[in-house]
Formats: sequence, C-alpha cells, structure tokens
Amino acid sequence: MTERQTFTDEELVAYLDGEVEFTPADAITAALANDPALAQRLADLDVNKDALRSGFDLMLDENQSPVLPQSLHSAMATPPKAANNNWLMAGSMAASILVALFVGYGAGNFLNQPEAPGWKAYVASYQSLYSADTLRHVNASPEAQTAELERVAAAIGKSIDLAALQQNPDLTYKRAQVLSFKGKPLVQLAFLTKSGEPVALCILKSSKPDSAEMSQANLEGMSSASWNKDGYAYLLIGGDDPALISGLANSYRGAI
Repeated sequence: MTERQTFTDEELVAYLDGEVEFTPADAITAALANDPALAQRLADLDVNKDALRSGFDLMLDENQSPVLPQSLHSAMATPPKAANNNWLMAGSMAASILVALFVGYGAGNFLNQPEAPGWKAYVASYQSLYSADTLRHVNASPEAQTAELERVAAAIGKSIDLAALQQNPDLTYKRAQVLSFKGKPLVQLAFLTKSGEPVALCILKSSKPDSAEMSQANLEGMSSASWNKDGYAYLLIGGDDPALISGLANSYRGAI
C-alpha cells in the first residue's frame, strides 16, 4: 500500500494560489487522485476570492460607505504574492480585517442613523404652520384667558400667571392649549409680536437639571431659545429675530 503523504496548510494554500515555487505541486496533484480527504482540505481552504472582492466592492461604494485607506484599497485590487510560509497567516489576518470591516460598516451605519427628532423639532414643525391670521381673531377676555390657563397648567402641574405672560410690551398674549409629545402633556402659549409674527412659549415636564445658560438655535427657519428650570423644559420660538427671542426668553425665564 502506498504511504499517504501529508501536506501543510501553507503548502496547500500556495498550491491553490498557483505558487508552485513554494509547494510540492506535482506531489499534491498526484495525491489528489487517490485521497478524498486531501481534496476536502483543499476545498475548505479555497477562499472564494470573487465573493470576497465583491463584498469589498460593496463596502467601497462611495454612496454606501466611507472611503477606506488607499493602501487597503490597493491591496484588494492587487493581492500580494506569498513570499514564504507566512502566507497563511497573512491570509487569515486579511480575513479578520474583512470581518472587522463588515461588522464595523454595519455598526457604523446603525450608529450613523439620524437621531429621532426631539420635542423641540416637533414643536418647530407645528409652529412653522402658524401665520398672523392663525391668532389675529383670538380675543378672549381676561377671565376666559385665566380659566384657560388654569386648565392647561393643571395638565403639567405648574401654575402659570396671566400677568407674567402679559408683562412684555413686545408681545400680545393670545391663547393656551395642551398638546402632547410621546404621551406627555405639552403646553403651548401663543403670542403675536407687534408686527404680527406668531411666537410660542412651550413647556414640558423634564428630568434634566436646570440650565446654566439658555440655548439658542434656528429651527425650521425660526429663531428659538430653550432652557430647563425647576423640572420643566421651555422653548420660545417664532420669527427670525434672534435678539428679540433672546430678550423675551430672558424675561420669561425669570417670571415663569
């Protein structure tokens, strides 16, 4: 009986890659004729290079993933020749890099998904639908306004004084209503500026600590100022004059 010859994985990988100078190619070819186990080992070691490169090409698509380093891009385009028995180690390392890149790419896409809009974004979208005509016809009596404020204030557990809302000569208080954000009541207090620009002061219960300073931003093309105080989050928004909104916000921040 002919003694079965054994070959290392490095030799078989080199054989698969056509690196005849690094492997007993003739001996492996002869052994394959009568050694099914050897044929299976070769099949297990035979990396599907087309599938591997297709996977990388998908990751390199400029519309789907970040740009990879040029050195790695070049390495994929022209795989290096093996120079010694470290070839298998290098191949294993490349496979590990591929797995890491696929995992990182997937995780990166997940992490880079846009953050779900917060309550301020929803308020801004709603406020952007307002015009001077939305509030111009609203002319409730002080008694009706007080009753309305008591109703909406009860929804968030906070007292809101009508006189505090009317203290600023640059705004005319119009009405109050209870909206909702993710099941939590959100109070909207609506005003008009002297020029007829709608402005809203919105209040929502919050667990965040008090703000050391106000935060200003442009939301849906409107100026806004926000802050947290005594367990509530506040957003004043409307018009395109950040100085006006900042001044009004400072006024209400101390009064409400």
